[in-house]
Amino acid sequence: MRKFVLALLSSITLLMGFAASPGAQATTTTLTFDDVPTGPLTTQYQSLGVLVSGVTVVNSSFSAWPAYSAPNFALAPNGLMTFTLAPTIIGNVQSVSAYISASSSGIGIFAYDASSNLVGQTLLPTGSPNNTLVSVTSSGNPIVTVTIHDGGSTFVIDNLAFATDVPFAKYAATVYLAPKLSSFSATETFTLGANNTGLNPPTQAVTLALGTLTLSIPAGSFAQDMPPRTSSYAFEGSVNGGTLYVSISPTKTPNTYKLFALGVGYAIPSGLSTMPVSLSVADNDGHTNVAPNYVPRVPTSP
Repeated sequence: MRKFVLALLSSITLLMGFAASPGAQATTTTLTFDDVPTGPLTTQYQSLGVLVSGVTVVNSSFSAWPAYSAPNFALAPNGLMTFTLAPTIIGNVQSVSAYISASSSGIGIFAYDASSNLVGQTLLPTGSPNNTLVSVTSSGNPIVTVTIHDGGSTFVIDNLAFATDVPFAKYAATVYLAPKLSSFSATETFTLGANNTGLNPPTQAVTLALGTLTLSIPAGSFAQDMPPRTSSYAFEGSVNGGTLYVSISPTKTPNTYKLFALGVGYAIPSGLSTMPVSLSVADNDGHTNVAPNYVPRVPTSP
């Protein structure tokens, strides 16, 4: 194991004493409202994985509101739009954007996950001109419900876009927690899904989330590991106030990789029966729930 890991081991011992082509862009589904008839919008975009309520499609030539892309826009006659997403069709949605025109303040886009938890929200700034672009990005799990509202006033939107990640075909994780040592380790195995955006850690951002702890490693941070692990990539450094080591290695199974993470100096919760775990590498991602293993000292290798 690398010198960095040896340094982590020393820290823990002291406490005890007391690959593929560069990734492409995420897929984006955009509702322009120009390809559907005017009138109530409900199931017209069901084939794209989107069900709608509280929306009327209007031809902008018959309204004082401008369309971002003519001729149609989406009107909220009662001040509330709801978009329900089917991940099996549209994919894992991580961000949503729309061009909004409103005569009142307080309108916002609100994003929820499959458990109806709010995972992101953005408000239209007061005094914004017509067709101001507003976007929201999930802070964790994929977005499955989007509401746009401002307390009951009429507003319109255009070119509503959903940016999706490519889910792993398979994803599993094992997590070890040592709260008294402020340390954790995790071993995660993942298989790239169909239409994946490729795996090339030195050029891609990697984000690992364990419960409420999110560790984001910027693109350009990973480097080829030292012999004899030259087929692997590794990162070592400070993230979110702790010390983190992460390696990503190919397995004998095609398109399948193993990630190992070791961290020291993090607030580790006690007594959890389950915790959400997620991993994203560029636009590829996976989410699961695991039962953490509480141990006096975490494993220091996969």
